[in-house]
Amino acid sequence: MASSVLRPASPASIAATLLAAPFIALSAAGQDRGTVDPVEPDLSWETDGRTQVDTGYRPSRGLLAGAFRNTRPSVYAKGGGMIVFPFATDAESDTLGVGTTDLEFRSEIGGGYYAALGLRLGPGPKLGTPGVGVRIEAEFADRSYEPDGLFEEDDDFFDEDSIFVLDVDGDVDVQTYMGNILIDIAAGEFRGYFGVGFGAADVDIEFNGVSESTTEFAVQFPLGVEVQLIDHLWLDFGCRWLFIPDIDTDTDVSEFSIFTAEIYAGLMVEF
Repeated sequence: MASSVLRPASPASIAATLLAAPFIALSAAGQDRGTVDPVEPDLSWETDGRTQVDTGYRPSRGLLAGAFRNTRPSVYAKGGGMIVFPFATDAESDTLGVGTTDLEFRSEIGGGYYAALGLRLGPGPKLGTPGVGVRIEAEFADRSYEPDGLFEEDDDFFDEDSIFVLDVDGDVDVQTYMGNILIDIAAGEFRGYFGVGFGAADVDIEFNGVSESTTEFAVQFPLGVEVQLIDHLWLDFGCRWLFIPDIDTDTDVSEFSIFTAEIYAGLMVEF
């Protein structure tokens, strides 16, 4: 009596089965489940006399789909205070005459506040929701500081021997109206964010008794972290870099720019 021998499947048949499996699954998913029972893909094959079955096949969602799978819309309002660190910027002075174009305008450390309303399309307001998201916000900020004066331009900002050229007394007040686009990255008990903002700046200056106001283009680059304190309440802190180029005036400082680094901290309510 002849005995039957279980032969292992050939590599070609195994490859054909694996290639056909996704199409079998798609065909089953497209059937009308109200009239036809779903068809389970057959992913079995034989190797070394034993039947192997893969029951864990799942189509890949992709890296981006996985990163954004926890996104949900939320709205928030935030506000707080900030310390303003003005950088030295190139300047000109018609008062000093010819031969004094290589000048720097320097200012003292100042302060201010900010407030914003935003719409977040990203990880929700609860802890433990990791993911990546995007948000847009409208922001108002007001900061002020005092000018120090005009100096001869020097590559070394910290050089104490820089030549003092003109004393400038007064005040610089800058109000910005910005639209920000931010990327959120949530992990664990905090959320980090970075982005860019564009808008308008109302610049009010008083230099040596002469006042002037102007509206200029402004751009900023915020970078910050949010930490949840209680439900719907977050601590918001970070740094933004604000740049307002080429401000022309009829004062002792006839042209200068504003470039500041602003360390801020405040609270955010999100729902």
